[in-house]
Amino acid sequence: MKKNLVVAGALLGAVALLSGCGVGIGFGPSEQDVVSYDVTGSLKALDVATDSGDIVVGASDRQGVHVTETLRWRGKRRPETEHPVQGGTLTLRQKCAGSCEIHYKVEIPQGLNVAADTESGTITLRGLKGAKATARTGSGDIDAGSSEVGELTAETGSGTITLRSLKSEDVRAETGSGDITARSLTARRLTAEAGSGTVEAAFVIAPDQVAAVSDSGDVTLRLPRNTYALTLDTGSGDKTVQVGNDPASPRKVKARSGSGNIGVLPS
Repeated sequence: MKKNLVVAGALLGAVALLSGCGVGIGFGPSEQDVVSYDVTGSLKALDVATDSGDIVVGASDRQGVHVTETLRWRGKRRPETEHPVQGGTLTLRQKCAGSCEIHYKVEIPQGLNVAADTESGTITLRGLKGAKATARTGSGDIDAGSSEVGELTAETGSGTITLRSLKSEDVRAETGSGDITARSLTARRLTAEAGSGTVEAAFVIAPDQVAAVSDSGDVTLRLPRNTYALTLDTGSGDKTVQVGNDPASPRKVKARSGSGNIGVLPS
């Protein structure tokens, strides 16, 4: 019993020492502040980035941009945030000296291009209309829905990507570890790559070009009844085809799985 107490005491001492050295980030921020403000003027784009925190961008009927920042931190130094406008682009950034999280909720008018980037956190895009939208996170999920954009790019190092009721000319989705799911998708071109996870896409209209890849997981494509030039390859798995396959079709569909099944089914 005495030996166990000595070990426990040593562990507690080590934890206290690490916390005193500023390594105790795992305990999480302890202070919080919420700030809201409006940005008016002629805007063409939103560029928002945070080292650690969630980002939510949604369209509204307002003329300008409404920003809500939720700041969480440890220690005496409150994080600093910036929101300059240059060349029609509103840029949201933060400065943090220690352990902190900056979460953004941004309401924007229709027509703005959007770039959202977080090292660790989720990204949510809703109701957007613009030429381009980009969402990138090092670790976290991406959810984009009810939007109409010319180009959409969604990339996460580790997390799921979910696309719902999306209209776009060109959609690119990539995750190192996680599933990719697209429902009610209206897109001329789709590129979806999952390092470890499933890829599933259901189309409303017949796409011109699809490339769906999973290194380890199933690939399922649901296409409107039509003919497609199919190229399917699986290292270990079954292939199921229930749509017309015509090598001369202008609609090109490629699906590959390193280890998993491939299904091309009617939507």
